[in-house]
Order: sequence, then C-alpha cells, then structure tokens
Amino acid sequence: MKICGVSRAAMAFVLFSASAYAATGTVPIQEGTVTFMLPPGSGSGGAPVTDCVGKTTTATTNQMAILAPCSQNVITANQKTAPALIAMDITDANAAVNAGLIPVSVQAMGMQNVEVWTHGSMAVRLAAGASGMFSGNLDLSKEPTGPLRARFMAWNSAPGDNTYTVELIGEETLFINAGAKTPSPVPAGAAGMALAWQDQFATLNATPCKPATGVWPNCTAPTASDGFTYLENIGNGSDYGDCAFDHTDGKYNPYTVQSGFLRIRATYDPNYHDPYGYNRKWYCGLLRTAFADGSSNLPAISYGYFEFTILAPNAAAATGATGGTWPAVWQTTRKNTAATGSIELDEAELYGNGPAYYQSGAGAYGAATTTATGFVYAGNPNGDLTWDWHRFGLLVTPTTVTSYFDDKPMGSQPIPQYADKSAPLWGWMMNLAMGSGWPVNAPPAKHYDMWIKEIRLYR
Repeated sequence: MKICGVSRAAMAFVLFSASAYAATGTVPIQEGTVTFMLPPGSGSGGAPVTDCVGKTTTATTNQMAILAPCSQNVITANQKTAPALIAMDITDANAAVNAGLIPVSVQAMGMQNVEVWTHGSMAVRLAAGASGMFSGNLDLSKEPTGPLRARFMAWNSAPGDNTYTVELIGEETLFINAGAKTPSPVPAGAAGMALAWQDQFATLNATPCKPATGVWPNCTAPTASDGFTYLENIGNGSDYGDCAFDHTDGKYNPYTVQSGFLRIRATYDPNYHDPYGYNRKWYCGLLRTAFADGSSNLPAISYGYFEFTILAPNAAAATGATGGTWPAVWQTTRKNTAATGSIELDEAELYGNGPAYYQSGAGAYGAATTTATGFVYAGNPNGDLTWDWHRFGLLVTPTTVTSYFDDKPMGSQPIPQYADKSAPLWGWMMNLAMGSGWPVNAPPAKHYDMWIKEIRLYR
C-alpha cells in the first residue's frame, strides 16, 4: 500500500500559513499545496443510456440497464476481460426507497444469472423473463434509515457455473427511509468518558467566508465569532490533491444533508473552472471545525476519544482504471506557533484503489516532536470497507494515541508532542479528496460519494 505523503506536506504548509491568512483577512490561492491531476478516464460508461422517465433503454446484448431503482447509466464493461469502475448515477429521487420489499428490474440480454448484493453478500437472485428482463423484490425491511450500497451483478452462465465469459457489475447507492435515524452505541474506547460534542447532521452549519464579505475566494476569512461550526477549507483557505475543494456559496456545492446524514460528493465536470488555478476538472469538499485564526465553536478538548462514522466510496478496478478517491477523517492542532510546531492525527485515510485498506497516522511538524515511526495502524481489518458503515476512532491521551476500528483497538504509538509540551487543542476534519499519487478516473456516474453519519467527541 502506498504511503500517503501529500497530506503531511500540505498540512505542514497549512499550519504555518494560517497566521498569514488571518492577518490579510482574505482567502489566498496558494501554490505548492496540490498534486498534478492525471487525466480522468471514462470508466465503464459509454453511449448506451436509460431513459428513467420513459422506462426505455438503448442497452444491447452483454450490457445491463438497471430499470428499477432506475439509473441512467448502462453497464457496458465486461469485468472478466477489462475490469472497470462500478459507481452508477442515480438521482436522489430514484434512490429514495422505503424500508420493506422494493421491486427490482434490469434488462441484461445475453445474461443467465442476475443478482443484487448488499452488505457484501447476495440479497436476491432475479428471475429471468422475456427479452432479457430480470425482476424480483429486494427485501429492505430490516434496513435502517440512511444510505445503502446495492451492487447489481450479471453473468452469462447459470448460477454456480464459473465458466462465464461476461461479467457485468454496477453499484447504486440507495437511501432507505425507515423512520428515525438509528443511534450508534457508545464507543468502547470512550468507556468512563462523557460526550462533549457531536454532530448528527440535522443541518450543515458551514462557510468559506465571513458573512457579507463576498464569495469565495474573494472574501474575508471567517472566525468562530461568525457562528459557524465548519470552515469549508483547510486552515489557510487552500486545498490539496487532484480535486478542488469547493463550497456552499457557489454553483458547485459538494455537500448534501439528507435525514441526518452528510454527503460529500467528488464530481468530474469537463466544464469546471478550478478556482485555485490548477485546471482540475474535479470538485469535492473538506470541512474543518477550526478557523484560520485557531478559533473554534467546539469545546476545548485536548484528550479523549474521537470518532467518525462513515460510508466510503468504492473506486477499485484494474491497474490504470483506479478511481483515485481519497476520503479521510482527521484532526490537526489549531493553536500553533513557530515555537510549538504542529501535530496531525488521522482517524482514517482510505484509498479507492484498495477498498479493504485504511491507515491511521500521527505526525509532528516544525518544532513538534515524535518518537514514533510508521503508522498507528495500517492494514486490512475486515474485507471491503465500502460495503457498509464503519466507525473510525482515536483514543488520545497525554502519552499515547490508539486507533479504533468498529470498537476494536488496532494499534498504538506515542503521541507527538508540542515543543513546549503543552496540551494541544484540535480542529477535526472530514473530506473526500482525490489523488495522493493514484490515477484519477471517473466511473459511469461521473462522481463518488462519501457519507458521514456522525462525529462524536468524548472526554
């Protein structure tokens, strides 16, 4: 697994440039904080499309159209011979389904077996009909409210016959309506602690700018006194990676809140104008709970248990067709000086080309110090992590940092220290970036989605 170096370098720059941002009062466009964007590919999309209103499709033999819940994309790539990206576009209206039995239908001429998988296993095998039609009911009666990955898979051989020569795969993200959002259990790592702050995303209270000072990037930098929870950039208003961090105040808003869940979308748009000047054609988002001047509207917390619950996107395919997604949940110190240095802790960084892998790190920059080497944890904890929700946490004490995955401690190491050994204060971040040195390619959907259920901070 490739070691992530870009965020470390970017944050070293950001943490020591924040004072300049605060002093000027405007959002600077900084060079040296992004990586070169490799040309996006077309994924497994193509000319065939489905008209979800007219319920017609131009899919032909050895192609699959998902008619219900309907996606306009037609699956054309044969995974057997040319593995390709699988994320399919589905409108929010078509993705919204009620808990219970929902009808499913596809057209897959030339196929003999069509299945729908959820949670990493087959949920239903569809019955074959005339003209390549397959239909059935997907049982969602036990699903909680929120996003659900549904993977449609078809083969040109009978069930159990592995001599197939054509394999078609497409993935939709459905949104289940099942009443109130299901609360998560108290994390094991927070035993004996009290909940100090949480965001359950009833709304998104975020801004890139001080109110009434313009539109980003031509505006004054906000501070906590403006009343917002999140800054829509890393500390100094810059970004990193192969996808421009965009904002709620323009036409390329990457954020959506739905029934208590936050979606951050990375979108490929050939007509996108990169406001940072790097001519990238992807836009995405990052949120931070601290502002450039170090202020925050969260409680002042140095040590405790900090956890994000996320659903990461799948962007894996053969070498050369990797999606290049780079979701992360992390934290950095927010009261830094040249004398103290700065510290970064990562609850999780994930990479689309390796959906079973995540890493948790800890880094010291400038005058800050660390005795640790390598990652707090780096590995494959439990199969493909993009099928389901997972909880990524850090138990932070004055001496150690321990990574937790779904309530299980995965590894520990000494915590980095400020040069003056003072207790750090944190700004927490969540983002869907692209790149980190991996090729960046678009799936049929032309976008990837990262969902966040909640952030919970205990002390």
